[in-house]
Amino acid sequence: MLSLDLSRLESVAARLGLETAGGFGTRDRLKRINKALGERLAGGDADTRSALAQAVADADASLPAAVRMASKPVKSAEIDHLRQDGCLDLGRRLGTEQAAATEKHLLSRPLRIARRPHHWEPQVPSLGDLPRTVNFGCYDYLDLWSSPHLMELACQDDLLDLAQAYLGCTPTLCSLNAYWAQPERPADPEVQAFHRDLGDGRSLAVLSLLTPVEMPEEGGHFYVQTSHEPERLEASLRAEGVGIKLEYLMAGTFVGPMSMRLFSRSARRFIGPAGTTLCVDPFGLHRSIAPRSRPKLLLELRFGTFFNERLYDLELGRRNDVRRALRKVLIPVGAVVDPIRSRQARAVLRRIPATPRHRYIFRYMIHELSAEL
Repeated sequence: MLSLDLSRLESVAARLGLETAGGFGTRDRLKRINKALGERLAGGDADTRSALAQAVADADASLPAAVRMASKPVKSAEIDHLRQDGCLDLGRRLGTEQAAATEKHLLSRPLRIARRPHHWEPQVPSLGDLPRTVNFGCYDYLDLWSSPHLMELACQDDLLDLAQAYLGCTPTLCSLNAYWAQPERPADPEVQAFHRDLGDGRSLAVLSLLTPVEMPEEGGHFYVQTSHEPERLEASLRAEGVGIKLEYLMAGTFVGPMSMRLFSRSARRFIGPAGTTLCVDPFGLHRSIAPRSRPKLLLELRFGTFFNERLYDLELGRRNDVRRALRKVLIPVGAVVDPIRSRQARAVLRRIPATPRHRYIFRYMIHELSAEL
């Protein structure tokens, strides 16, 4: 599946005029292309995003039919709403007991003091041990992916079909993360103020509450509808008599305060019981609220048109690919470095359906899990 991805992305890079020569093996060459595409987006504008999204969509035709064919057509009303508003309520994707089982599993695991599990971040034994000075705590990926019900949620065909219909190509899982947002903290300026995520030509974030949020003040999610299409947003503001430079709502220090002044009351609010799920185009203006009185546990899936290694990281440990390859050569056949991790990884792999489509969409996760065997 990584070889398929390399062939696809080499054609994308050639079309966009990116220099991506070099690299040791398929995975290293993919890293170079993924990072080059990420750098192009970081320094680009709307035309750059559009050109990349179109190039990836066109390159999708090179994939085998078993990989790129959706399981069934997406309901037109759902995809129309998502394209129109940039967000869509998906209802409860986990039942009360399923969400509780997931929370119970995670509460038994140590946390990283971060919103994403970088292995150099300090670790604490439990949720109650997070310092009062930090907003977030998250889990090492292998602990998280071993949770009950989460992989089954991520692999749902209708969810993948929706992502594919919206992205215009076979989706790539870029992140499967969950984190606690702590109460009684000052708002984090990167997440809990209005902002845009600029990681892809087009992407889709699926957010599922693993603990209930009964009111916006307890960690609700806010989304400015139509803001994923800046020209439409500008037109609607002008129609309301609001004169503003569009660049103030795109990137930079003005985005948060300006969006708060304009949309604090009109932004759509998402709350609900545990298991409530929504999806958003994260290029649109959005923010979450720092919980007022109790911690909130949120699951976040990211699907994109490619794996932007400038922003995303699914690595399970500090070992890089070269060290992993050397380990397999130097250690005798049958020897196991860490039998517990190996069993965990094998169990997660068994929960990913063995279809070409699932194996392609989850290829970067599968690569990391397979390296633990």
